[in-house]
Amino acid sequence: MNQDKNHSFDMMQAPQGTVLSVDHLPLLKGEKIDTHIVLKGHPLPVLWRNSSLHHTTAPELTWKPDNCLYCQQCGEVCPKGCLHITDDGLQIDHEKCDACGDCVKECPSMSLQMLGNRTTAGDLLHKTLKQNYSTAEKIGQITITGGEPGLQSAFCADLLFQIEAAGIPAILDTSGLAPYGHLLPLLSRPAQIRYELISINNQLHTHLTGYGNSLILENLEKVSQEIHSPTELIIRTPLIPDKTAIETEIYQTGKWLAEHVMPNCHGWELFEPKIICDEIFTFSDKDWAQILGWAKDSGFPTEIIYCIDSSGLQH
Repeated sequence: MNQDKNHSFDMMQAPQGTVLSVDHLPLLKGEKIDTHIVLKGHPLPVLWRNSSLHHTTAPELTWKPDNCLYCQQCGEVCPKGCLHITDDGLQIDHEKCDACGDCVKECPSMSLQMLGNRTTAGDLLHKTLKQNYSTAEKIGQITITGGEPGLQSAFCADLLFQIEAAGIPAILDTSGLAPYGHLLPLLSRPAQIRYELISINNQLHTHLTGYGNSLILENLEKVSQEIHSPTELIIRTPLIPDKTAIETEIYQTGKWLAEHVMPNCHGWELFEPKIICDEIFTFSDKDWAQILGWAKDSGFPTEIIYCIDSSGLQH
């Protein structure tokens, strides 16, 4: 009986994180799958990142007006009185809402949805690896992406530990915008760390994201010094016309990387942000040749990769 109680106590103490989804994507070669665990909560609100990732790691209630029947059942069951139908539609008092989910269960048209699900690493991987064996046996790697893992450090550290125990390579995406002490526990287990570096120009970085880049650059230097083989460090820079995709930006970024993160950096990935590409632009082969020429001229001494979108699909 005591053992059962201790076991229950240990399970209750497992760190929880907020996950938006688990997506299975094809790898480029063979029939293997790249499983993306998409975290909620990213500190850098940029055009190419889904808005559902932003702001907070807490689950959030959202409303789809096109689906709504205006039946007001949600307001009747809400224990906090957070939901009110007005002339402008459904108003959600997010300060009162504790994301209990009662309204989502009651909504007949699924116009109310909860963004983010609180879970433990053990429960998440059990669902991912045990409940659908035909999919699980094809998983070639697991990528932790979407939200900033440094904002959910304890959960992500546990998740990486359990992925490693399952014998599956892990990829970790980070923007570096978190206290270094939160990033440090995440550095030793991934097969690859993909570090997003939007710009080394603080003014441009602030213009694009609303945040300066001093902590990001400081953390990147520390990360590059901390990681060891077989973990690979890949720097990822989004290419934005007339901003980051210009000669001076690419040259200065490559030069800074060569001086500050070598020799432990294994590659520099220049990518077209997918959302921007679909709506605004795409680079031609001539553009890519020019961009890669600027990158090589910067003196960056290792592999330079170019990608057609933010998921890492290469030309």
